[in-house]
Amino acid sequence: MVYSLASLGSFAPSSVTIIDGDTRKVLGMLTGGLGSSFAIAPDHSAFYMADTFYSRGSRGDRTDVVTIYDGKSLDPTGEVVIPAKRQLTAQDNATIGVTPDNKILLLANMTPATTATVVDLKNRKVLGEIEMSGCTETLVTGARQFVSLCGDGSMMTTDFDDNGAATSQKRTASPFFDPEKDPVWALPAIIGNEAYFVSYHGTVYPMDLSTDPATPGKSWSLVSSDEIAKNWKPGGVQQFAVHQKKGLLYILMHQGGEWTHKMPGTEVWVYDIKTQKQVRKITLKRMVDAIMTTQDDNPLLVGVMQVIPPATLGYVDFYSLASGKLTGSVNDFASLFEHIYGI
Repeated sequence: MVYSLASLGSFAPSSVTIIDGDTRKVLGMLTGGLGSSFAIAPDHSAFYMADTFYSRGSRGDRTDVVTIYDGKSLDPTGEVVIPAKRQLTAQDNATIGVTPDNKILLLANMTPATTATVVDLKNRKVLGEIEMSGCTETLVTGARQFVSLCGDGSMMTTDFDDNGAATSQKRTASPFFDPEKDPVWALPAIIGNEAYFVSYHGTVYPMDLSTDPATPGKSWSLVSSDEIAKNWKPGGVQQFAVHQKKGLLYILMHQGGEWTHKMPGTEVWVYDIKTQKQVRKITLKRMVDAIMTTQDDNPLLVGVMQVIPPATLGYVDFYSLASGKLTGSVNDFASLFEHIYGI
């Protein structure tokens, strides 16, 4: 099993470290531009990085490109110059998406107007741009479909054609969360056609992505009244993961007050999606600020901690999902980590 760690150093340049999770061996690294976004081809044949470069390093003329890497050799095999307007944020998996047939790549833009750039990966050219007024993110949900979160708490479903033009855009009838009182993280945990958005205070908002537009389900809380009183909340930069076959949701938890949603976690709480009940707690050997789970025969819980200057270097910890025990670590990463991906 191989893992990719999207890293941001001092925010320029970005890098991706490839690690074999079973042997904990570093296999390679990709180096990108400013605030790169990273995606993996559905068939794992290629890696994609959306990069921004300035002619004078941190200033000058701006050039944005999508760089294509071979999934085995890690060699760059080409690039596509894209409009210089992609959303520059800390690494966000929801700002970049690849269609299931590996033909189209979508990139979220913010100028501050919100749009999506549509890239033809086969012919390596930009097809067009789709307006998403008041909404952002490009979470791919079908062959030619993606969803976006909107500023009022609703969700928009966009269908588009092979030419990169929108054919339909529909919003949920009403907001499914309150962005003023309890925002959700933009990237959900997904099992099948169900997306589970988690809020800063620990409310889960299910969304059925098989309908057009997506349909909200009944929300439920991760935390009991006693746990709320003890200030338990989700947190980190990648706060939750799922095990597809078992239908389990894994949440990185910490104790903190308001607006501590980026704090690292000390425990991972496990929930059965069907019963909406907590079934387990995994106490971490050391805090992490991102987690993911693998889906292979011997699944792992992977936790990563970013660099905290001047004292702490980054590290990656691997736990057995079966036992919850630490199986090994990779230590002393000198660059700032943001998100992890499984292959």
